[in-house]
Amino acid sequence: VHPNLFIEAQVKKLLNDYDRDSGDSYYRAVLQNLFFATLNTEIEKRRFSNDNRADHRNPGLYRYKDLMAQPDETLAMFKQTPFVNGGLFDCLDDFDGAQAGGRRVDCFTNNTTQRKEISIPNSLFFGEHGLIALFNRYKFTVEENTPLEREVALDPELLGNVFENLLAAHTRETQESARKQTGSYYTPRAVVDYMVDESLIAALAEKVAPDDENRQRLRDNLRQLLNYGEDDDTAAAAFKSDAERKAIVKAVAELKIIDPAVGSGAFPMGILHKLTLALRRIDPDNKLWAAAQIEIAVNLTQQAYSDEDDAKRREDTLRRINADFERHKDSDFGRKLYLIQNAIYGVDIQPIAAQIAKLRFFISLAIEQSRSNDIADNYGIRALPNLETRFVAANTLIGLTPGGEFRLMEDASATREIAALNELRALHISTADRAAKLNIIEQEKRAQKRLAAELDRMSADWETGQREAIERRAAMMPSPKDQAIVRKEETAKYENRKARFESGLADAKKIA
Repeated sequence: VHPNLFIEAQVKKLLNDYDRDSGDSYYRAVLQNLFFATLNTEIEKRRFSNDNRADHRNPGLYRYKDLMAQPDETLAMFKQTPFVNGGLFDCLDDFDGAQAGGRRVDCFTNNTTQRKEISIPNSLFFGEHGLIALFNRYKFTVEENTPLEREVALDPELLGNVFENLLAAHTRETQESARKQTGSYYTPRAVVDYMVDESLIAALAEKVAPDDENRQRLRDNLRQLLNYGEDDDTAAAAFKSDAERKAIVKAVAELKIIDPAVGSGAFPMGILHKLTLALRRIDPDNKLWAAAQIEIAVNLTQQAYSDEDDAKRREDTLRRINADFERHKDSDFGRKLYLIQNAIYGVDIQPIAAQIAKLRFFISLAIEQSRSNDIADNYGIRALPNLETRFVAANTLIGLTPGGEFRLMEDASATREIAALNELRALHISTADRAAKLNIIEQEKRAQKRLAAELDRMSADWETGQREAIERRAAMMPSPKDQAIVRKEETAKYENRKARFESGLADAKKIA
């Protein structure tokens, strides 16, 4: 990003009638355009919005030309910024109009009435007490420190500390903090490191068969492999067998890690760093890791599509994965990218926590790329995955009925729709083009509706079968009185079974 966009003297030249105390043009004309229409839009698609319905609701286009004193110069500065994607810079305004239920959250619009619904003053950013002045007082690093490193700069872990302290602050109205209500507490880095080590050693030791059948030796070697203080060559030498190395990489590729109260992402970030370290040590050229990712992607397409579709998707998948590892063969990008894409998930009841977690993972991926001078190739920057598919805001204390939903999912037609949904979600995380992303989201919605319809059909078939069974049992009784008794007893049992079935049906739809 061009540094002049954060220097007040330069900003004054770019904006009309700039006023620090009463104006809000910086947030609108600079920051909103930078986030939504630059960082979240491919370089070749960047342009000003036209005065028509389609452009008016497209958040990927520049706005507020009337606020710019030098539009061409401002856009030239924006052009030096690559497209990064990642989900962090999505505008939250819906494409649908307000009368159709569309939300206006960011109010990134040319509509002057809606524009006034949100106003962030220039004084928040500039001046002695502005955010930019505050940031300039400190030294920051975008690379997170390990527990062994001395903290010489503020790293992204600071986000978690700030988040926890904000929750600990007492509100003026209740004199109570949000921390107790939400259970949000900051976990020290050393504690996170211990939890990560024990979790990974237990999981990998269970999945990997040691050559000598000595599981204690395997656990000791895994602990050495995950130890930041161990020399890389020494840690890697603990696994001399190709079979064990392949088994470890395969086990890592099959891991599914979820933090149901992710907070600012300390635990999954620790997982990411430790697994990246392990892969770097035992698979330095990424051959085993790349092969594992190809196998996962190809298997996913085979479950969901016809042979013709599968062949094309397999070809696209191979090309994308090979390009990722070829372009970034000298960094951890490929390791981190596919760990995030296939293994790591986080949920938190607080949306801001999920956003902070996404930001930390976004930064962790971004630092593994190097910029080039090739504008056509997005300055050599690979667009980042859509992290909103991996870190979501939800309440994980609301449970599902054990077993019910899985029985419903065993139906063949339901299985096909689930496979299609899984493949679409895998495509969603790796799709950078905004139009393609929106198309995938629409396909997901249609697949969800089809699955819901299949589950409803199963419900209707089950209910019909239960009532027919009751009538068959009643017909076996010798008198109308006995038949009525059987109907009453069997109907009571049926109502109980129906309640459990409908609970399982609702759970299955939640999972979909």
